[in-house]
Amino acid sequence: MRWIFALFVVYSHAFALTGHSGHGDLIAKYTGHAVSDFGVVGFFVLSGFLNAGSLQRTPTPVGGVSFLVRRAFRIFPLLWVMLAVAVLASWVLAPSPPGALNGRMSYFFGNGFLYLPHWSLPGLFENNPNKAFCGSLWTLPYEAFFYTLLVATGLGQAKGCDWLNKATLAAMIGLLCFTASPAAPPVFGGIQLYYIGYLGISFLCGIAIRKFPAHLASRKMAVACAVFLPLSYMIPGEGIAAWSLLQVFAFAVVVMKLGSRTWGAPSVWMGRHDASYGIYLLSFPIQQVLVALGQTHPYQMFFTSALLSTGVGLVSWHFLEKPMLGIGKKLSRSVETLSN
Repeated sequence: MRWIFALFVVYSHAFALTGHSGHGDLIAKYTGHAVSDFGVVGFFVLSGFLNAGSLQRTPTPVGGVSFLVRRAFRIFPLLWVMLAVAVLASWVLAPSPPGALNGRMSYFFGNGFLYLPHWSLPGLFENNPNKAFCGSLWTLPYEAFFYTLLVATGLGQAKGCDWLNKATLAAMIGLLCFTASPAAPPVFGGIQLYYIGYLGISFLCGIAIRKFPAHLASRKMAVACAVFLPLSYMIPGEGIAAWSLLQVFAFAVVVMKLGSRTWGAPSVWMGRHDASYGIYLLSFPIQQVLVALGQTHPYQMFFTSALLSTGVGLVSWHFLEKPMLGIGKKLSRSVETLSN
C-alpha cells in the first residue's frame, strides 16, 4: 500500500509540475481532491496503524524514547542526504549570489530538522514553473509531530476506556482543527492547524483500527465503506468537517482491509525492497529535472519519473535506509537494556 500511495503522489505531481494541474486528472474532477491527497491520507492512516503497533511492542518506561530513536533513523538519513545533495548542487550552479550561504544553511537545517520548511535554492529549477526542490517535504513535520504526540499522550499504549477517552479527546481536537482554513498562517514553524486536523484524523483512524481490528476492519465494515466512499462525493458536503471526517474514516477502513491481505509474490517482493519512502521523497526533484530538460507531457512525466524514482528508491533502501534502520534498532535495544 505504501508503494501505491507513493505512486499516487508521483502521478499528481506529474500534472502539477508540468503545468497541467486540474487537467486530465479524472479522479480530481470527480472528488475535488488530487490523487496525491488520497496518497498522503493513506500514508498517515498506515503510519498511525504501524507506529501504534511499534510503540505497543516496547511498553517499558523508556519505550517512547526507543520508539523515537527508531523513527529518527527511518526519516532523517535519506532526508539529510537529499538535502546535502541539493545544497551542493546549488553551490555548484550558483556559487555566490547575495545571501546564498545563509539561505543554504536555512534550507538544510530548517528542512533537515523539520521545524521551518524552505522550498527553493539559488541555481536550482529557477526557470521551472514550480521552483521548489522537493515539495514533498511538507508532510514530514506533521509525521514527526504525531510521533511525538503518540509518545507524549501514551495513546499508542493506552488500554480499554483509557484509550477511548484519549481517542475521543484527540478526535474532538482534530475536528476543531479541521475547521481552520488551509490558508491560515502556521501556528509554529510550518505547522498549520488545518493539516493537524486533517492528517491527525487520518493518523488516529489508523490507531483505532490497530486497537479494534475485528470491528473496524471487518469484511462487512470494509464493504460498507467501499460503497459509501464513491457515493459520498456525489453529495454536496464540501467544507463540512464531519462529512469529510466520515470520508477519511471510510477510506482508512478500505485501505487497512486491502493492506491486511497478502497479494502473493508482489507483497513479498515489495516487503523486502521497500522503496516507498525513497519514491515519495526523491520523485519530486527527479520530476523537476525532467521539466528542466523539456518534459511537459504529464503522462510521459508520470511513467518516466515513476520508473526513475523507483530505481533510485531501491538503491536508497538497500544502501542507506535499511542499514540505518538496523543501526537505529540496535541503539533502541541498547536504550531498553540500560533502562532495565
